[in-house]
Order: sequence, then C-alpha cells, then structure tokens
Amino acid sequence: MPFVDELQELEAVPTGYPFISLYLDVGHNEESAEEIRVFTRNRLRQALAGTTGARERHRLEADARHITAYLEDVIHARVNRQSHGLGIFACAGQKYFQVISSPEPFPSQLHVGDRPHLQPLRDRATARKRLLTVHLDHQEQRIVELGVGSQKDLNGVHRKVSKHSGGGWSHLLYRQAVHPSKRAEVSEIVRVLTRLADEMRGTPVVLTGDEVHR
Repeated sequence: MPFVDELQELEAVPTGYPFISLYLDVGHNEESAEEIRVFTRNRLRQALAGTTGARERHRLEADARHITAYLEDVIHARVNRQSHGLGIFACAGQKYFQVISSPEPFPSQLHVGDRPHLQPLRDRATARKRLLTVHLDHQEQRIVELGVGSQKDLNGVHRKVSKHSGGGWSHLLYRQAVHPSKRAEVSEIVRVLTRLADEMRGTPVVLTGDEVHR
C-alpha cells in the first residue's frame, strides 16, 4: 500500500502550531502553471487573513514563502519529479516541510490546522489499483477504467467494427482490422490507449471480446 511511511511520519508530527496541508493537481504546461500559482496564492492569503496573533501570522508567512518558492521550482522544472499530484506539508513552528508526490492528481485544496490534514493521502493509500479493459467485438470497441466499484468511459469510442482475429492490443492496428476501410477506427483506439497507458503508468490492460475478435 503506498504512502504508509509518509502517513506514519505525518501522524507523528507534534501538534500545537499552525500546520499547512496543500494538495495540488500539478499540470505540465504554462496555463496550468498559472492556475497553480493563483490557487495557492489565494488560499494562502485567506489562511493569513484568518490568523489571530502576530506570532501565528509570522509562522504562516514563513510557510507561505517556503511553499511558494518550492512551487516555482516545480513549475520551472528545477526539481526532479514524475508525478501528477503533490501534497505539501509545512509547519514553521516544528521546522517541518515535506513534499509527497503521487502518480495521480489530488483535488486542489489547502487546509490549516494544528495537525496535518491527511484524508486525501489516506484515500490514495487505500484505493485499489486501476484496471483498463479494452473490449472489441462486432458491435463496439470501448476502453473502460475499472476501479473502486465504478466504471468510467474514458474515450467515448462506441462504433461498429469489422470482424478481426488474433493479436493483443499493441498489434491492434495491423493485425485485427480485416477491411482497410476500418483501419482508421482501429488506429484511433490504439492511439487513445497509448495515451492512457502513458498517463496511467503501471495500470494493467486487459483485452476482452468473443473468441472471434480477441
């Protein structure tokens, strides 16, 4: 189960000082970078506005500067990471700063309390591993994500396909399309699956269908 050590460490941090827990959906382009800046700046400003004492405000300001500087390093690729989600935990009173990367994005949120806000991290730790199924038959072709008791149509492909035989998904374009006129449809599902496999690294892929089409 992921994040076990990180959760244990965060749960053991002593309480008594303002603690910032920031979760982010980290993008990889200029537009998403600006969204990250605006979201973080606004939430930190709100947190500072809610302080009741000079000492508490001083500590939160130190945390805000630390978080802002780190995010600029992330945005400008000055830190090495392979993630779509970040959890940033800061407490100047305890001289604590921790960053946790996730292959999946977190819903963007910021919490201030006397201890870390860990529910989003726990949700990631206990979530089942996702599965991609690629279904092909004479009526439709579809990619479905399976996970945590739900199904989500990922690409909206739902078309008539020609009969085909043999091969796994990596050979779909060349080995499963019988009629050349249908190659574009097969090529499309391969393209989408390739993109999803890149975005969801490590996710198993299963090919399903009747014996004629598998």
